[in-house]
Amino acid sequence: MRKPGHAGQYSASVSPEYRWPGEWEPHRTTLLAWPHRDDLWSGKLAAVQERFLEIIAALLPHEPVCLLVPDESAADRILSRLPAESRALATDARRLQTPVVATDDIWIRDYGPLHLLANARSDADRLLAYTFNGWGHKFEAELDNAAARRIARIAGQTEDLFGRELAAAELIETDFVLEGGAIESNGDGLIMTTEACLLHPNRNPDLVSANASRADKRAAVHERLLRDFHASDVLWLPGGLTGDDTDGHIDMVARFIARDRVIACLPDDATHPSYAALHENLAALRAFRFAADQTPLHVTTLPMPPLRYTNQGDLLPESYANFYIANGCVLVPVFGYAESDARALEIIAGEFPDRETVPISGSELILEGGGIHCATMNLMLR
Repeated sequence: MRKPGHAGQYSASVSPEYRWPGEWEPHRTTLLAWPHRDDLWSGKLAAVQERFLEIIAALLPHEPVCLLVPDESAADRILSRLPAESRALATDARRLQTPVVATDDIWIRDYGPLHLLANARSDADRLLAYTFNGWGHKFEAELDNAAARRIARIAGQTEDLFGRELAAAELIETDFVLEGGAIESNGDGLIMTTEACLLHPNRNPDLVSANASRADKRAAVHERLLRDFHASDVLWLPGGLTGDDTDGHIDMVARFIARDRVIACLPDDATHPSYAALHENLAALRAFRFAADQTPLHVTTLPMPPLRYTNQGDLLPESYANFYIANGCVLVPVFGYAESDARALEIIAGEFPDRETVPISGSELILEGGGIHCATMNLMLR
């Protein structure tokens, strides 16, 4: 084990039994949860639903979609609103599944099951169902907290929904509080996260005690992540975005795009509220070395959109890093800023030359603090 402080890392041995794949690896399906609560969207529900229809239409040519709906009648209404080509894929090719699963909100990245692939020694994959407490008890979460378990049980009832491997997957339930947007995987035993989120006492106060030192808090969470994900190392970045209700999710600031490649947000303007934190993140990324051969990560930086505030004066955490990597495409949030939108799309397209880059407006989703990646969850193809 490395000493704390050396490139911000610790080390352990990778378990041969399971692996948490990278998002760019082949997907079995994408999970979404249909937006249905007008009280959460302040009159913007119709616009948010239109964004979801765009996301579904962009994904269906490349991979199946499993859309959680609040009731059986919702499925027909949604299908009728899709473009004709998408409806054909949804019905004739059976690429759209619509199980009834009750949810509080759309942010399935944070409450959906995390899929570990089993290696040859194990018979079944694993679906990890962590406890979701509404990002530290900020929002209601009872239904969302139950959703991962419900999805896993539905998958286990029929091979038609997610395939044989997921039907046979082992559901691992835990009272540890963790959101999928708080962690990233390089597909080869390295997890990336932020201290701002995972060391916050509103998640796991028994493990992250207010009386413990920061080093002790980090060591405790670090070891938990290594154990749960059969990982070899955790790359800790200091902070997240100002204005982010999640207390600093990694998927708003830095993303793995390959085993040794990361895209990270970096504002040019020194007056940006997240300027210091994001530059500290960049320094940590550049300092990191893989334990096996001391090679570095390749880091590409993304611009930040211009600052935008709500009518109440709250900063919206808009970020181009909240893209979603699907089988044949990358869905990229754009915000109506010609210069920075174009730069972000060009950079992301350059990193994914074999995938279609699809811009999707993120201006509606961000009103409730999230984006495209927050609203999607990938289940993998073994």
